[in-house]
Amino acid sequence: MVRHKMKTMNPRYILKTHGPKLFILFALLLFIAVANISAGYKEHEAKAVFLPNSDYLHEVVKSIEKAKKNIVISMYMFKTTDYTKQASKHIQDALYRAAEKGVEVTVLFDIEKEKGFLNDVNKETAAELREKGINVIYDPVDVRTHTKLVVIDEEIVFIGSHNFTHSAMVYNNEASAKIISEDFARKTLEYIEGIH
Repeated sequence: MVRHKMKTMNPRYILKTHGPKLFILFALLLFIAVANISAGYKEHEAKAVFLPNSDYLHEVVKSIEKAKKNIVISMYMFKTTDYTKQASKHIQDALYRAAEKGVEVTVLFDIEKEKGFLNDVNKETAAELREKGINVIYDPVDVRTHTKLVVIDEEIVFIGSHNFTHSAMVYNNEASAKIISEDFARKTLEYIEGIH
């Protein structure tokens, strides 16, 4: 028992087992700090919810389904297939339902100069979304857009490491956050607008 306690308090053990989560949390806090600095040191009231691993999928789908006005997404990879149990299909279906009830939905995808897996995946999903009346745009080919951002009703922001893939939702160690703040959402939308 004592040996186990000492092992779990060892900094190397902590970094090895929790390093990716700590890194994502640090990156998120840094992003928030930089956003506040660029806003002239203005503090923003915000509510934040930590969403590790599969917690993200349920929360993002629930929030998409509650959207009333608009949804803006900037996603490095959005992979859907004909495999019906693909976890990212839940997000895709929620976006379809949102668009059907009149919510304006825009998805910005990364696209690369070279042909390859990422382009194939994103173009396939983009075509499916367009068929359902969802606005699809691509970033400039000479820039990699590695963001994983969702902004709902100009108030709710999902930010973190989750791509819209089955692996990210089910298998990977991922860490994201849901931030409820109109000011933070506005800054995030300005950033996304600047990409394309």
